[in-house]
Amino acid sequence: MKSKRTKTPHPAPIAVSLRLGKGARTVVFSAALVVLLTACVFAPCLFNGFVYDDTVYVTENPAIRDLSWSGLRTLWTSFFCSSYVPLTMTSFAVDYRLFGLDPSGFHATNIAFHCLNAVLALVFVYLLSNDAVVSFIAALFFAVHPLRVESVAWVSERKDVLYAFFFLIGLISYERWRMSRRSGWYFAALTSSILSLLAKPAAVSFPLALLCVDYVQGRKIGREPFIRLLPFLAVAGMGVVITIVSQKDVIPAVIPLWMAVFLPFRGIALYLEKTVLPVHLSCLYPIPGYDTLAREGFLSILAVGACGWLVFLSRRKTKVAVFGFLFFLATLLPSLKIVPFSVNLAGDRYTYLPSIGLFFAAAAGFRRLLAWKGKCRTAVRSITIGALAGITLFFAAVSTQRCSVWKDEVTLWDDAVKSAPHAVTYNCRGIAYSWAGRFDEAIRDFTTSISLDRTCSKTFIDRADTYVRMGRFAEAIVDYTTALTIETTVKSDPTSLFRAYQNRASAYVRTGRTQEALADYEKALTLKPDDPVTLSDRGVLFLSVKEYEKAIADFNRLILRYPDTADAYYKRALCHYAMGRIAPAQEDARRARTLGYEVPARFLEKLNMRQSIE
Repeated sequence: MKSKRTKTPHPAPIAVSLRLGKGARTVVFSAALVVLLTACVFAPCLFNGFVYDDTVYVTENPAIRDLSWSGLRTLWTSFFCSSYVPLTMTSFAVDYRLFGLDPSGFHATNIAFHCLNAVLALVFVYLLSNDAVVSFIAALFFAVHPLRVESVAWVSERKDVLYAFFFLIGLISYERWRMSRRSGWYFAALTSSILSLLAKPAAVSFPLALLCVDYVQGRKIGREPFIRLLPFLAVAGMGVVITIVSQKDVIPAVIPLWMAVFLPFRGIALYLEKTVLPVHLSCLYPIPGYDTLAREGFLSILAVGACGWLVFLSRRKTKVAVFGFLFFLATLLPSLKIVPFSVNLAGDRYTYLPSIGLFFAAAAGFRRLLAWKGKCRTAVRSITIGALAGITLFFAAVSTQRCSVWKDEVTLWDDAVKSAPHAVTYNCRGIAYSWAGRFDEAIRDFTTSISLDRTCSKTFIDRADTYVRMGRFAEAIVDYTTALTIETTVKSDPTSLFRAYQNRASAYVRTGRTQEALADYEKALTLKPDDPVTLSDRGVLFLSVKEYEKAIADFNRLILRYPDTADAYYKRALCHYAMGRIAPAQEDARRARTLGYEVPARFLEKLNMRQSIE
């Protein structure tokens, strides 16, 4: 007689209540502990200054200084650094209203969001695991890992902490909707995904993250789940379109197919390596030469493939490892260098949200060891607790040290040169030295950078700019000319061409070579017809050689494009005065003063005297 075979039921999705029962109280206590440790680890950031792209986003960005409706319209209708991040820019505007340009206030906001994200990560993992220990370990590793430092210590990367904040709220809301079927949670998830996308374009991965959540919860992925994801896919699609439009000027037209394959895999392998062993970190990992990239790319494909295969084999025992790996890849996808539009192979900041998947899987592994029922269970548990404590202390110590690396431009790029000596890192440290007034050290770094890559016109321009600050104009002109030769024979970058023409013109002015300066200004304005600095400088040069009508024409163009440029009115007033046009001169002087320009009292007296005579 055949015995009836019983069918093993599929495990039901985990449903977790967040009411303050015993488990929830444990979660609250764990969250408080994670926040305390995180705040202590990242406290050194409060003493850091602004670095790197902070000039574009904050210190030299007039857009964040206006929180009126007009100012908000500018923030929400403009691209910054080839990105559409209006929510992030609005947060900078709020910080500016509260703290001015005090960097500690901006850093405090980043730290606060990171602490909140650690709590949200803990809640998210708890919802998926129903295990307070797993959620605590995952959140703790996420919060204090050294790869988080770039996102927290760098003010410009407010994008990371802000987009992750809404991304995690969206994931939690989605899971709550799946448990309760209350439509409010669904709309909260959709709203959060939109806000996350407005903070950083990387949030286009949100629908993929939802599929990962459904997978780990044992839900079928078919037609019905696809329909409920349609609104999220629509939001992500709009994000993709906006990102393509915003970055169209920095995306190369054609790249070798093999690079489009090797670069992403090399990036994934590097991120996995740095997650496991966070040493030799850098703010910049330059793309290596073709030969090195081909070799490392091939090895990376093998390594990532091997990791994926091991994770796949684990699926019969647990879905957590598969979820962690898929969540990591899905949320990392928008940041992989499939199209290399910069010299950076990878960036620590790109692992900010994706790392949660890896740490969830790692925490689940440690949890199994803590619950070991086999032989030597006491020893296994003691070793596991010791390993957890050691790893946490190691992560915290490295993170605290790296917070100091981001103190200023010199410390940042000095660390980058030590970790990744490359033409780009030497050039960046040279710029930092130059702005710090350490000109000899800057020239040395620029020269080293040029010796490593003689085809980079930007380095010649940067060295020339330093020569100008040192008063060595002849050497500056030689470097500007070399940069122009590179741009016109080897490659053509409009930005570098413009800088070289504009700055060489200024150097010509300083050496009395007026006609050559005017020729360079004309070429610069051909590239950027409305550039305010070039129009102003050429106008001043025309004024100095008494070509007043041409000077007035330049100031007219400048004022037409930028009507609040106070000094342009004053300079135009000087031209009118020199031509004997007292009434227009007085009107321009009055307008300059209205806009806040301090018109010299002696000039005002001259205007009044001439008016009284006439």
